[in-house]
Amino acid sequence: MNSTTCSVNGTAPYQYLFTTVYTGVMVIGLPFNGISLWIFLRRHGMRSPPAVFMTNLATADLLFVLSLPLRIYYYSTSKWPFGKVMCTISVMLFRSNIYSSAFFITLISVDRFLAVVYPLRSRAIRTVRIAGTTCLAVWVFTMILIAIWAKKHYESLANSSGCFESHSRQNKTNISPMPFVLAIFVFLLLICNVFCTVMVLKTLHKTLTGQLLAEKKKLMWMFFLNVFMFAVFFAPLSIVLFLAFYQGTVCRLTLWFVTCFTSINFCLDPVIYYFSLESFWEKKESVEMDTTHTQNDVKIHILHTAT
Repeated sequence: MNSTTCSVNGTAPYQYLFTTVYTGVMVIGLPFNGISLWIFLRRHGMRSPPAVFMTNLATADLLFVLSLPLRIYYYSTSKWPFGKVMCTISVMLFRSNIYSSAFFITLISVDRFLAVVYPLRSRAIRTVRIAGTTCLAVWVFTMILIAIWAKKHYESLANSSGCFESHSRQNKTNISPMPFVLAIFVFLLLICNVFCTVMVLKTLHKTLTGQLLAEKKKLMWMFFLNVFMFAVFFAPLSIVLFLAFYQGTVCRLTLWFVTCFTSINFCLDPVIYYFSLESFWEKKESVEMDTTHTQNDVKIHILHTAT
């Protein structure tokens, strides 16, 4: 890719595109994720592992959306009057919730895998306490990595009057190892999502028949869509960051494009993970089951609570 293509001087037309996309994500994502979080906390509470994971996912998505106004302002005006500290905070809020969201989506897949494939044996670990501890660990881990990245980003702004521009072809020293580390984690999370989804689909295909056939097809398509969205929206950004670290440089415009594309996921999560679930609108459903239930009974019951 030549320097003209990667030059920021020729990105004015694209900045209007970025402004439009980010504005759309904010307009759709803010109410959708806000409503999702309100329903989980107000009506369902943190009383089951799926509720814990989805509440944290909705929180991460909402925080991501709340990081967009300053980014929208910058792309629409090409000015950043808020200083280096605010730029760093905005960037880190944006980045941290991209990766924490990826972690929480994976935890939802793992929980679904345990609930459907090993419903009885997984009871001991599928608890609210363990789910909450796991989510806390995700937040802490992500924040530590992002804090290290933030220091590098702040230093890169020393001679810059803009923001969101810590990577360029002219300054190879701006490529820190943090994007590489996070990119590797996202690829591992993708593999985990694919494995869990395949195992769940195989189990449903074997166990649910007859009157549940129509529901099985609906669930199978929804689970497939979950992993497909993860691959489509998270993999491109990870590939670009991985190549950036490997090559020691990155085309800023390419990074802007894939980052903008990834943001679309944050207004689709409510539709895919929350509003499409019948149990989302119900007062409360419990995932507690008696050990006297047969394994198939448990799997059928869990479909209405763990998805």
